[in-house]
Amino acid sequence: MKIGNIISLIVFLILLPAGCINEDFSNNTTGAGEEVAMRFSLQLPYAATRGLDGIDESSVKEIDVLMFEPETGKYFTRVSCTSSIDVVGENPRKVTFEVRLRQGNYNLWIFTNAKDIIDEAVSDGGLIGKKDSDISDILVKGLPADQKWLTDANALIPMWGKADAVVIDENTNLSDVKMYRALARADVMVTATNFQLASVHLYNYNTSGAVVPKADTWNDANTTPTVPSSSTLTKGPLDYVGDEVADTACTGKIYLFEALNLVSGSPKEREKRTCLVVGGKWDKAGDGNFSNTEVTYYRMDFSTGTGSTENFLNVLRNHHYTFNITKVAEKGYNSSDDAFAGDVRLTATVTSWESSSQNASYGQYYLNVSRDWLDFTSKGGSSEIIAETNYTDSQQLLPIVSPKVEYGDSTVTGWLEIFTQMPGNGDVPSQFTVVADRNDGTDFRTAKIKMTAGNVTKVIEVMQASTGGGTPISINTYVGAFWRAEQTGERLIKIATPSGSEGAWRAWVLEYGDHFKPGEIVFSTANSSDNAVWTDSENVNMIDKDADYSVAGSAASASGTSTVGGNIFFRLGLRSKWSDNPGYRIDSIPARYAVVVISYNNHTKFQKLYLRQGHDADYVMRSGDLNSSSAPVADNRDYAKKFSPYNLTAKEYKYGSSNEAYIQLDKRGGTFTNYPSQAGAFFQWANTINMRYAYSSIGEASKWDTTSPPAYWDNLKADHETCPPGYRRPTDGTTLKNSSTAVESSEMRQSLWLNPQSESTSNFDNSVWGYYADGFFDRRQTWKAPGTEAGDVSAVAATTVDAAYIGRLFFSPMTNASLFFPASGHRKIDKGDLAYAGSRGYYWSSSSDSSQYGLFLMIGSGTPSFASATHSMRYDGFIVRCVKDE
Repeated sequence: MKIGNIISLIVFLILLPAGCINEDFSNNTTGAGEEVAMRFSLQLPYAATRGLDGIDESSVKEIDVLMFEPETGKYFTRVSCTSSIDVVGENPRKVTFEVRLRQGNYNLWIFTNAKDIIDEAVSDGGLIGKKDSDISDILVKGLPADQKWLTDANALIPMWGKADAVVIDENTNLSDVKMYRALARADVMVTATNFQLASVHLYNYNTSGAVVPKADTWNDANTTPTVPSSSTLTKGPLDYVGDEVADTACTGKIYLFEALNLVSGSPKEREKRTCLVVGGKWDKAGDGNFSNTEVTYYRMDFSTGTGSTENFLNVLRNHHYTFNITKVAEKGYNSSDDAFAGDVRLTATVTSWESSSQNASYGQYYLNVSRDWLDFTSKGGSSEIIAETNYTDSQQLLPIVSPKVEYGDSTVTGWLEIFTQMPGNGDVPSQFTVVADRNDGTDFRTAKIKMTAGNVTKVIEVMQASTGGGTPISINTYVGAFWRAEQTGERLIKIATPSGSEGAWRAWVLEYGDHFKPGEIVFSTANSSDNAVWTDSENVNMIDKDADYSVAGSAASASGTSTVGGNIFFRLGLRSKWSDNPGYRIDSIPARYAVVVISYNNHTKFQKLYLRQGHDADYVMRSGDLNSSSAPVADNRDYAKKFSPYNLTAKEYKYGSSNEAYIQLDKRGGTFTNYPSQAGAFFQWANTINMRYAYSSIGEASKWDTTSPPAYWDNLKADHETCPPGYRRPTDGTTLKNSSTAVESSEMRQSLWLNPQSESTSNFDNSVWGYYADGFFDRRQTWKAPGTEAGDVSAVAATTVDAAYIGRLFFSPMTNASLFFPASGHRKIDKGDLAYAGSRGYYWSSSSDSSQYGLFLMIGSGTPSFASATHSMRYDGFIVRCVKDE
């Protein structure tokens, strides 16, 4: 070195705070500014517990700052600190330190406990000339020789955080840089009373991990793992036994690098997924005697599902996964390898939470709580809460967190219980299980859980859904969304806010069902890039252009604040095609379903949206489904059939090649509409003169005949059936004589109603009224339907053969399967004029109760309130909804 440079370096080192040093100052070839003292404060991740043999998971031994040029992203220099690191007040999650940095504009990356990794990279020149986007492949930490993360004071967890485009001068202080651990943690808890834990085995772990996540996948949602190319996915297992495991828990022992369990949203093969296998004793007799019970083994996946429901999770950095074994009902496998290869034989809930963004209140005491919000389905269930505090009991000197339940407006109380699984001590947080009873009522339930530690209180909002659809935001609310099996594009949920519905709102997925996985349903409050939406201009055909209008990002919810006269608005999108999924079966599993909840009016009211991806015929109610005991007669689900999601029409109307008021079809010559919300064509039950005439929803039906053959459908269907091959009209009883609308033999009633009703009695236990976001209705301007008695907007494209309407959606509380019927109105018996479009829908069955009448389904909004089946003259013009002819 030249003498001048040596003197400059000596002066620089003298001016640095004690313990802080710029270790490669000679590489500083850019930036002309002088060095200035700069103070940082770091917001460290929440520690679920002090693992690592009593060393806090958020302990900081050393700090490094890497500086990058913002324009080029190239590495500039590094400053290290091994002392002068201070805790802020009594807040153990904040530390400060001071370094001297060159003035200028830089991207700053801050590291803790990663000095050895950075030392190695600097010593061989591995950082010089590199961009910040390259660092994830350079700063890699490997496991020790025995492949387990060490749990001693020399193995503190590396953490990373960043602050981009920081202007460094004499006035710069950088506060609350959010830090992320490079590791994940997995704990096992046992709340089942008939099971004792003996061992835990980690399968398919990565041998190394990146200290820094890849820039092109990283965001605050942290949903995509960064796995270095140098890492090897190793089957193992790593065994946690002996003192590492207690009868009811294994906590603070299992630390692992990120792992990829999902590829393009679909789960990896079973043998390649990272998972745990537990060994334990099952008390089959239930007498609490485990002394003579052998140890058997059970597999547990990183999944939010239980039983046959599998919603797999990636293993993500800075996340804490708690596997809570809640039920063991059978003997496990004889070895851990057999369990790894076998099926699921116990029930475990997996709680996953990101450890750096938990809610905390600081003052004299601090309280960290793992959840802001708990939601339960109508079936009930359990959720875990983890809380840490430094508030102690004056007598026992142990941390104390006290939970208390306060119920909302509902008159029903006592449906929520809190069980203390672990009261907490100096090294272990308090852990609670919150259990909700079944909710068989029609109203959502709300409650608040107040977690208190000394003078600090954290409120957790609790919501439980009902078996019904909730309280609709307005009569013109959206009640569902629909995609064909190969579609994923945006569906637009725009709901006008009436008085009583204003305030803060939020939308999120309540139930993913058996086939959706977390992350596959995404939200956005950004406007569509299609400028023609909600206008009368020619809109995009989403059947052809669905892929062009997707929902970017990975947001799992949407939220905002609406005012009276404003709108609740968000877009829904999907991340994968159901037709590409290995579970897709056109005959047995043609669609997958999920439920979104919208909370509104400052989260005091709730309604559901029923999501469907799949366009082939499917069941609503299935064989074996029971009613909820309010039906006046018994179920006979053997008569449940698969309904098409589309109304019947003529191909000339479907493809817009004709605006004729009527078209005669060939035998079985009908076709389905393009979208579920479209009215399709109107048909008479049977007419000898105008046989198989399809009347459109526009124009005068000048060729209208009011005669009909007196025979029953079995004798007429060969000539009068208009459903295409493979489909037919549904029955409402017998088809070969007068039907008395016998509930047990009605395909309409048994297929659609949770509680099938006799005669024309209405029942709303499993249906809701509103708009349907199917890629057509949701993209157009809504208007009052022509010829309707309704006074509100209920139709789109109403003056064309593509007319679509508001309607009623039937759903299954068991499977969340859903089916939408637009309120298409009917053609009157005297001259075929359109009536009641937008307020009622009339759907023919193939049954009749006399030679003059045919039986039909009528749906309405509630004024009048119809969701029933009754009869009408056979020459009325009604809609046909076909069922699969099986």
